[in-house]
Amino acid sequence: MIVDRLRDDRLVKSLPRWVPPTLMIAAVGLVAAALLVFGSPHKATAATTVTCPEARQQLAGLHASTAKELTGDLRCADLHDAVFSGLDLVQRDFSGADLRGARFDHAKLGQADFVGADLRGASFRGADLTQATLTDADARDASFRGADLIQADLSRTHFAGADLGSTDLDQADLQDTDLHDARLTGASLIQADLQGADLRGASLWWVDTIQADLAGVRLGPVEAGVVQLAYLLVLGALALVAMSAVELLRRKRPRGRPAVRIGLAVVGFLCLLSSLFGLAPLWTVSLLWPVLAAAVVLVVDAPLRQRIRPQGRS
Repeated sequence: MIVDRLRDDRLVKSLPRWVPPTLMIAAVGLVAAALLVFGSPHKATAATTVTCPEARQQLAGLHASTAKELTGDLRCADLHDAVFSGLDLVQRDFSGADLRGARFDHAKLGQADFVGADLRGASFRGADLTQATLTDADARDASFRGADLIQADLSRTHFAGADLGSTDLDQADLQDTDLHDARLTGASLIQADLQGADLRGASLWWVDTIQADLAGVRLGPVEAGVVQLAYLLVLGALALVAMSAVELLRRKRPRGRPAVRIGLAVVGFLCLLSSLFGLAPLWTVSLLWPVLAAAVVLVVDAPLRQRIRPQGRS
């Protein structure tokens, strides 16, 4: 440990024993304060306003067999429980529309506009939504299983409880998106922008987030399919402190210290790898503060082991 090396130095031997660890803790605190002050926290963007026509179309329950049946301005139209499965609706404007319970299964919706639309309970299973815009839409409990959402704009969309399993969300914009309790099992989020997204309670088994931007993402220490690695560092550091305390009080060397140290090294290496290369960023969303906390705990462990050493312990 660095603290032990400092104590062996001639310039430090004359200092009180509490000075080296105190200096280390102060240094960690200064680093944390600098990162907090000079960091660039994510800022949420304003909601989009939808302009509706004076006369809104009333097409609730429509079962369209061809795209030609959808004529006129569909902005803010009443289309709840309508069926558009398999239709070619590329670049259609459904902004502000009531599409509750509507079915778009396997439809072609590339570059379609669903800004501010009500999509609660709607089904887009297997649909092509490449570069579609769903900004500020309410898609709670909707199904997008197997859909193609490459480069789609999903910022500020409400996907709470939605089924996004096996979806292709590569390079999609998911800034400030509400994904809590959503099912994302098997989804691809390569290079997606998830800044400020809420992933608490989401199912994240086998989710691919290589090079995704996860700044400001809200995620619990343990979610379905994801465990924050940095918290394991804290647990390992606390385990070492507990072992040192037991050895000091009972004068008995506890077992398992080498295994804990090896575990800390492995987890630390994985954190470093994920942070530098973005290989598994979902593992390291909560990285900074747990790592600093683990460092402080290890500094506290140093004087405990120093007290044991004169008695022939290590």
